[in-house]
Amino acid sequence: MTLLELIQVTADFFKKKGIPSPRFDAERIIAASLGLKRIELYLQFERPILDADLDKLRPLVKRRGERVPLQHILQTADFWGLSFRSDSRALVPRPETEILLETALAKTQPESGTLWDVGTGSGIIPISFLREKKGWRATGLDFSPDALALARENAEKLSVSDRADWLLSDLLDNAPDGCCNLMAANLPYIPSGILESLPPEVRHDPASALDGGSDGLALIARLIESAPPKMAPGSFLILEIGEEQTTPVCAMLEKAGFISAETIKDLNGKPRIVSAQKNF
Repeated sequence: MTLLELIQVTADFFKKKGIPSPRFDAERIIAASLGLKRIELYLQFERPILDADLDKLRPLVKRRGERVPLQHILQTADFWGLSFRSDSRALVPRPETEILLETALAKTQPESGTLWDVGTGSGIIPISFLREKKGWRATGLDFSPDALALARENAEKLSVSDRADWLLSDLLDNAPDGCCNLMAANLPYIPSGILESLPPEVRHDPASALDGGSDGLALIARLIESAPPKMAPGSFLILEIGEEQTTPVCAMLEKAGFISAETIKDLNGKPRIVSAQKNF
């Protein structure tokens, strides 16, 4: 069997299993098992595949056929042009969350300050932010010790650990008052009743990273209510939300005393981010 034939057979198997991108996933997994970059596969299509190669590959293909996320199998996920360690300890990064980061970066006019990322998971938001903003510090807050351990690993890997802090906290319960210049959060916003209908790959994420309660807004509501005392005057709160949640979230922000609520749409034209400013 040649490498090209192996790619074709693996992609066909993934297609039968309902994998959304069978050829891409086949190439990624085969490249990883052979110690190659994906682009290097195209230069070696006639390479013969040895039994030892297949022994390494089979367990990876089996797991993907069982709809284990590709990121968990490869132990890596791409976000903001960076490579993060990814596993079952935290939510797999989603492309839409880059819009949250873009919004956070656009709201940081000072040369220095402190970003808090509430529900930080693997730390993609504060770490990516610190790579762009050299004068800032960031604190990632999460109630999961496992998630914070993963975030620390990523901060070390991406050389920002000297400016990153990690706080074990249920939302803002353990956070000090008044010292946050920018607050970001990609909290669970999926209503409990539809969790079982999510794609199998998504259901491999920790349930606590997905379940937003009966209306999807339980944690977001708690955060908005508790955020003002933790934030410096004039600072921004930036939230990732579900597409049907703009109106109730903006109402919560207004009730809590925030002003200038703004909604940002994703690439599909759906409301994805809400930002608002503390004005007191």
